[in-house]
Amino acid sequence: MLSSIAILLGVGLIGTSAYLISYAALQPSIAVLNIPIVGVRFFGISKSLFRYLERLASHEVNFRLLSDLRIWIYQRFVHLIPGRKEMKRTGDLMARVVEDVEILEFFFIRVVNPPLTALLTILIVGFFLGSINIQLTGLYFFLTLVSWLLMLVFSYIAAEKASRQYLNIRADVHAEVSDILNGLSDILMYQPKNTDFSTYIQAENRYQQTQMRVSVTSGWINALLVILTQGSMIIMLVMGIQLVSQGIVPGLLLAVIPLMTVSSYDSIQPLNLSAQQYHLSCQGVTRILEISSESKNQIKRKAEAIDTSEVISMEFKDLQITDVSYSYDADIEVGVSHITVDIRPGKKVAIVGPSGAGKTTIARLILGDYEPDQGKLFLNGRPYTDFSKSQITSLSAYAGASPYLLNVSIRENFQYIIPEISDETIIAYIQQTQMYNWLMGLEAGLDTVVGERGVRMSEGERRRLDLARMLILKRPVLILDEPYANQDITNQQLLSSLFHNLQKDIALIMITHRLLDLDKFNEILVMDKGSIVDRGDLDSLRSKEGLFKRMWDQQKNMLFDQNNGSS
Repeated sequence: MLSSIAILLGVGLIGTSAYLISYAALQPSIAVLNIPIVGVRFFGISKSLFRYLERLASHEVNFRLLSDLRIWIYQRFVHLIPGRKEMKRTGDLMARVVEDVEILEFFFIRVVNPPLTALLTILIVGFFLGSINIQLTGLYFFLTLVSWLLMLVFSYIAAEKASRQYLNIRADVHAEVSDILNGLSDILMYQPKNTDFSTYIQAENRYQQTQMRVSVTSGWINALLVILTQGSMIIMLVMGIQLVSQGIVPGLLLAVIPLMTVSSYDSIQPLNLSAQQYHLSCQGVTRILEISSESKNQIKRKAEAIDTSEVISMEFKDLQITDVSYSYDADIEVGVSHITVDIRPGKKVAIVGPSGAGKTTIARLILGDYEPDQGKLFLNGRPYTDFSKSQITSLSAYAGASPYLLNVSIRENFQYIIPEISDETIIAYIQQTQMYNWLMGLEAGLDTVVGERGVRMSEGERRRLDLARMLILKRPVLILDEPYANQDITNQQLLSSLFHNLQKDIALIMITHRLLDLDKFNEILVMDKGSIVDRGDLDSLRSKEGLFKRMWDQQKNMLFDQNNGSS
């Protein structure tokens, strides 16, 4: 409504101005001209006012829609992304959740609003011209409605051809740039003689070609609009001349008729952009839904979680993995196959095996990030599908191989987990993970900014700080994924002592390649190629031939050789 009123006031301004100039040419008394002069002022001021209100309302709609879209997408992504079987590239994913969403922001303003505004404007201007002469109304409606329809059809067809796969092509450019930036340090270090950026160049060329097609197409559509506008003006002028010559219409209104016609075409002009925005919005929706789509099992799981969350006790009693299989992709070797594990309070389970054996996959299944293709997981005797993701993760804490630290201070990284945590508590847990001396050596202490992803810390320091964050949650199930990686021998021994002196009711699951401190674990799972090939305590596994014994002997020999070398 505001958009139509702003355009109609512009039409009124042009029409009144034409009438004023025509009347002034007859040199009447200035008193006679006062009314059209006041009309010009009214329409000029009112047009600016309503254009401002229209912009204010459109921005309010845009920002409200953008806010709702981002929250909606985050609520879907937060449950789905950890368990996606095939993830998008980083640059492409960022393009989907940032730029594609911003394209949808303008859907109502640029796609829905322009055609409706044009129709309303055409109807009102047509009825006004009918007050001058009914023949003008018929001719005006014919010209403007045909122009409106032609602009819609031609813009839609042309924009569809020109902007086909536009967002996917642009996302390819982002993905290639992201890959180059992520690997820039290695590129600079190796200094290859012939750095191959051909993939990026090809993506950039496709993007430029698509942009050129869109621009050229838009130019041709705008040319069509100019032809329709000027043609309609000439036809209405000819019709006005005939009516004036016949004495049907006063001569003072002759300039008013074609100029109001031209001015009303301002409402049709946005239809070109509307068609382009429509196709981009369709592509944006498709790309967003590709990574936010949910399976029927996931939807069912969420519905059941809402119905039963109030009656489910979240006290940890047991966790059972029963004949579970999971594959990342049909074309890739399975992640895990027919896994059965029983985890209870106070039990310590170590998962060992070569890289790629499926150890971390089990952790992700326990955390609820992945849904098994076969078999079931049970929590407190009930299937995982009875619980929401937040209920499952509220019982477990995970310290993985790639901890994420926010680009804020050490204190804020802990406050992000527990907002009300005190400095004394933070320092106490940092001391447990052998980081106290490091912290005391920092000039800013807890106010030290760790950098993006903790880049200002070493890998070992990052992992120990993440471990302190995990312990501070005091959850009954702790999952440690290679906790000794990037740690020196002294820190490994101190961390091992920390892990084995946790509260007796805490279940500990450790994924590790380090086999020399497994005597305190209740059960050791030996994995290879996604399956548990052996299981038992340390003494039983060392006493029989198999994968574990070979791994044990290799590590013992390596340690012996290192000791001899150092001596």
